[in-house]
Order: sequence, then C-alpha cells, then structure tokens
Amino acid sequence: MFRYGIPGYRTPRDVLDAEIERILALGDIEVRTGVRVGRDVSIATLERDFDAVLWAIGAQQGHGLPVPGWSDTPNCVSGVRFLEAFNGGRLQVTASKVICVGGGDPFGRCGVGRPAVGQDQEYSRKRSR
Repeated sequence: MFRYGIPGYRTPRDVLDAEIERILALGDIEVRTGVRVGRDVSIATLERDFDAVLWAIGAQQGHGLPVPGWSDTPNCVSGVRFLEAFNGGRLQVTASKVICVGGGDPFGRCGVGRPAVGQDQEYSRKRSR
C-alpha cells in the first residue's frame, strides 16, 4: 500500500526501500507475499512456526459509490485503483475533465495526482454530520 497507495513525492521510493531494508536487517523477520492464509498455509501452521504474526493486509479494494450503475461505468474508478495506476506509471487519461468524489485519505491523494496528468479539477467531498 505504501508503494502504490501514496504518491512518490509524499513517500520517496528510495526512502521506502531503505526503510524496508532496515527492518529486514533487524533479523529473524520473514516476509511472505502472495500467500493466501487458509489455502496456502493454515493459521495453525503460522501460530506453530512463528512467535508473532503481523497481519499487514492493507486496504486493497476501494469503495464504490452508492449510485446505481457506478460499477458498470468504465470511466469511474475507486481512489485505490486510481492511485495504483498513477503511482505505477500505468495511468491513461482520456477525459478532459475529472471529478474526485469521496472523503478520507484516498480522496486527498487522488486530488493531488490529477494536476500531474493535466486535468481540470473539481472536488466533491463527503462531510460528517
């Protein structure tokens, strides 16, 4: 999530890489990615083989809008998907006008990404009552 969910100017990639290396250099830390607990390894096996287990699953799915037809509209994406494409260098913008609807951290991060792709900016923020 740090690599693809936060713009590089907020967390420079070389700083992120150095932090990861520093943590791994502490020793006795094993990182497993792409493993499905319950399918590839059981919770019982993890509890037996390790003194501690860190569940760092992240928020890999964005929330859709509670609007009929949202999920079937190709030019509407969640903040998480936008940030993954933007930070991964895969963002292909074809629209000349973009609106960012929502709230929370992804809302702000998406808003700062749009000027970099040269789009008109509009914001619609959800407010607490």
